[in-house]
Amino acid sequence: MAIESNYITAVQHSEDTSTAIEIVSTPPNLTTLSANVDPGRLLGYYNSSTDSIQLYVADGNGLRWIPVQVYVP
Repeated sequence: MAIESNYITAVQHSEDTSTAIEIVSTPPNLTTLSANVDPGRLLGYYNSSTDSIQLYVADGNGLRWIPVQVYVP
């Protein structure tokens, strides 16, 4: 699949959260959240020391972040 457009645009995460992955600069708190988020929501933490993104998904209740583990057979 090729990108046909000669430009890419972005919108604020607060404007459209339907399929967005929010990228943050500090790791999320892995304990119970004070306010719940949408279950299944994805969050990315940019780790500047490793120059990589670590993914997290909200649990079924939206009350904590679960680290996404990559399976390598």
